[in-house]
Amino acid sequence: MKREKRVASIKSPNNIVLLLLGVLLLSCGDYSLHTYQSVGGEWHRGRSLAFVQDSAFSSAADSLALYVGVRYSAAYEYKNLCLQVTTLDAGDSIILCDTVCCDIYDNAGLRRGSTAGALYQAEYYVASLPVSNVTAHTISLQHIMQDSLLQGIYDVGIKLVPLGRHLCAGM
Repeated sequence: MKREKRVASIKSPNNIVLLLLGVLLLSCGDYSLHTYQSVGGEWHRGRSLAFVQDSAFSSAADSLALYVGVRYSAAYEYKNLCLQVTTLDAGDSIILCDTVCCDIYDNAGLRRGSTAGALYQAEYYVASLPVSNVTAHTISLQHIMQDSLLQGIYDVGIKLVPLGRHLCAGM
């Protein structure tokens, strides 16, 4: 008596439903905009970094959580990094202008963030930005430390995370 081998077919209704569910879950996952700009290990006070975010990214959210990210080395000698964060809409109207001081060390004296080799990477929450008929945001970062040249800062960036509506609402 021979046994027949059953091979799962993609045409089976159960398999199609599982495949579609998997695609839907992957396409509607946590989506965030995460981008960095290099300052090459030295950040001059006069150098402002601008990040542009278009409306397509924010169309499925009520607001955006804004984080600042910093990649730095042990050569950075200060306990914090103070930044001016300015967010402008497409018409150059100020949405947010704030000062953020990022603690480089925790209370135990250890550097914050994860490390890979010689660089540390840390993120700091800044604010929640409303999304209301805004066609684009420009987020500008500039250090406001007393020294005009900061050694040991390699990359500075932003992270925007949609909050509110379901991410697939616009689909």
